[in-house]
Amino acid sequence: MKNADGSYTIVTKTTDGKSAVGITGGSTEPGANAMQWVRDNTDDQKWDLEMTVPPLNGKLIKDLVVEDLSTYQSWSIDEDAQIGDLVFGDRDVTYTALPDALVGAEMIVTACDAKNNTEQLATFTAGADMSVYAALDTRVTTAPAWLSAWEKADLTLTNNKDVAFTAYRLDVKAGDTVTLGTNGQSAGCVNYTVFAVQDDSTPAPVKGDANDDGQFAVIDIVMLQKWLLNAGGLTNWQNADMNEDGVIDVFDLALMKRALLAQGH
Repeated sequence: MKNADGSYTIVTKTTDGKSAVGITGGSTEPGANAMQWVRDNTDDQKWDLEMTVPPLNGKLIKDLVVEDLSTYQSWSIDEDAQIGDLVFGDRDVTYTALPDALVGAEMIVTACDAKNNTEQLATFTAGADMSVYAALDTRVTTAPAWLSAWEKADLTLTNNKDVAFTAYRLDVKAGDTVTLGTNGQSAGCVNYTVFAVQDDSTPAPVKGDANDDGQFAVIDIVMLQKWLLNAGGLTNWQNADMNEDGVIDVFDLALMKRALLAQGH
C-alpha cells in the first residue's frame, strides 16, 4: 500500500491488510529482523522501494543499463541487424534501408517514447574494440550535446514511415563505458537507435577464453575455478560468462566444462 509520504506499507493478504511487515525496534542497521504484527502506520512499517533493472547483454554490447525506467521494458538487443527489423520496441516500425556497414551489426532497439526523457537514457560497456553508431532522426534540428564527441558518418538509414536517420560514429576500446544521452528533441521526431560494429583488426572473442589468450582450453576452466574460490584473478570475465547473464558463477563453470568435453578434450 502506498502512503501519503511516498513510502509503502507491506500488508499481508491473509489478514485482509490488518497486519504489516516491520523492522524490530525501528532499527536501521543492516541485517535487522523483519517481523509481522498489527498494522499501526508507524515508521518501522514504512518502506522505500527502489526498482532494479537487470542489464542487457549481447556479443558486443555488455551490461546495457537502461536508466529510463518508464520505457526500459521496450529496450532490447538485436545481435544481427537486418532490413525489416524493428526500429523500436514500442512501435511497429521497421528499417527499410541500412548501409552495408550496419547490416549484421549488433543493434540496441530503443523505445521511441524515450525521446521524451530529458535525462540520460542508458549506459553500456564495450565488449570489444568497436565502432558505435547512433542513428539520429534527421528532423532533430540540433544534435544533442553528448554526440559532440562523435563523428558524423556518411551513412543514412530509413524506416517504413519515410523517416531518415543520420549516423554518428564513436570508436571505443573493449571495456570502455558508452553513455547514451537524450534524443535532444521530443516533438516532430522519433528517438535514436544504436549499432555496434566490431573492429575488423580485432580478433573475435572466444567463448570460454577466460585468460584471454585467444583459445579455449583446460587452463581457462582452472582460472575460473580459482576465481570462484577467491584464489586467483579472471582476465576476461565476458568470455567466461558462458550463459551471458552478466554474472560469473558455478553455472558458467559447468557450461565451460560441458563445452570443452564437446570439443573432445
